[in-house]
Amino acid sequence: MPLEIEKIDRLTVITVAQPTIEENNAMALWNEIEQLLSGADRVVVDLSRVDFIDSTGCGVFPNCANRLAQKDGELKISGLSGKLNSLFRLMAFDRLMDFYKTREEAIAAFEA
Repeated sequence: MPLEIEKIDRLTVITVAQPTIEENNAMALWNEIEQLLSGADRVVVDLSRVDFIDSTGCGVFPNCANRLAQKDGELKISGLSGKLNSLFRLMAFDRLMDFYKTREEAIAAFEA
């Protein structure tokens, strides 16, 4: 799964650089993110390049939020399209993580 990783002080920004997250690549995404979580407690996942996430792919994000919460960390999601924003809210992900229009807004929320 193509990811772009950026470290900003204690913050890790993960940009998913593939347009779909689905059954055939969701496990690879989770495995890569899980490795990054071992050294991170404040994470932004930028989904601005993602157009489609199936039910298997959706499971990655609550897993990530829960893993971070276990160590008093936090996950913020940025760049959701209108369709994905609706899907994440329907699945009540907004109870586990905050959504921001841009990665800059998500980064700034950690700095506030």
